[in-house]
Amino acid sequence: MGMREEEKMKDYIAYCGLDCEVCEARIATVNHDEALRQKVAALWSELNGVTITPEMIRCEGCRIDGVKTPYCDALCPIRRCAAEKGVETCGSCAGMDGCEKLAAVTAGNPAALENLKGRSRKEDCPCTKDCVRHGYCAECREHHAAYGKPTACEREKGQQALRK
Repeated sequence: MGMREEEKMKDYIAYCGLDCEVCEARIATVNHDEALRQKVAALWSELNGVTITPEMIRCEGCRIDGVKTPYCDALCPIRRCAAEKGVETCGSCAGMDGCEKLAAVTAGNPAALENLKGRSRKEDCPCTKDCVRHGYCAECREHHAAYGKPTACEREKGQQALRK
């Protein structure tokens, strides 16, 4: 892999450490995939308890020039904070370890924290869509949503625990 390709790969790591390169909103945007855009809108609406329309699912990446989802563009407290501090990602911030805003993401997505600590996405894995290190659940293969939202199998385990 050439140096510019490696730099480009790092560009897709969001301020919070999520990997925009595997984000289905970004994939739908760059591939002009309306079916995927509708799927993501429905899933995010359910996970976040708000209406998210397919038209809102347009994003090229958090730190990439181009279109962003309305949340990422104007509402994300992590993106605003990092931009105000002028840091490349939260991994460059001295307050990262105690940051409650960041913990809302990294608590449910350990790969995001690994990305912020400088681990290469390609370091220990073939980096397929089933890659557990990059936010996919080993059991149900569903992508861990941002802000600690559980995957389908995690939701099922939670329901089972409540029934006990």
